[in-house]
Amino acid sequence: MSAKKPVGRAQGHRKHVGLALMPDVNALPTGHEAPPDLLPAVLADWKAFWRTEFSQLVNWDRDHRAFSRLFKLYDLRLRLEAAVEGEDGVPQVLVEGSQEQQILNPALRHMATIDDKILQLEQQFGLTPRSAAGLGLQIGGLKKTLDDLNREANARAYGSRKAPARKAARS
Repeated sequence: MSAKKPVGRAQGHRKHVGLALMPDVNALPTGHEAPPDLLPAVLADWKAFWRTEFSQLVNWDRDHRAFSRLFKLYDLRLRLEAAVEGEDGVPQVLVEGSQEQQILNPALRHMATIDDKILQLEQQFGLTPRSAAGLGLQIGGLKKTLDDLNREANARAYGSRKAPARKAARS
């Protein structure tokens, strides 16, 4: 009795791998759960990030703690902003201190510290234009399709062969 062939494969033929097997950037990757208790706006940002092409560059196994910390800091920043706002919706820069003197709102100092930490993590992950360039990432390059990359490679390959012929014809 012979062993059965795997379904969908003929002997001696390779299975065709098409674009249908490419990852769906609109689906959230499994195992990338957001940190608990994020504000709805920050949770929406978390989900939106994982639907971008850029998210494919994040090494979750290595960076999940730092990446989760970044979104916890975004959450804390929003909560501090809410604490700074007065009843009229205008930020309270000065508040009354313990001895009834006007002092800088302590939440603003905390926000400055949080902003520094957020910026450090954003730079670490290449989320700012300058840090992305430093990591060799190009925003336009992330949106290129395989067809675009093939056309560019063919243009370079065929263009380099034709270039000497054009120079010779002009001389």
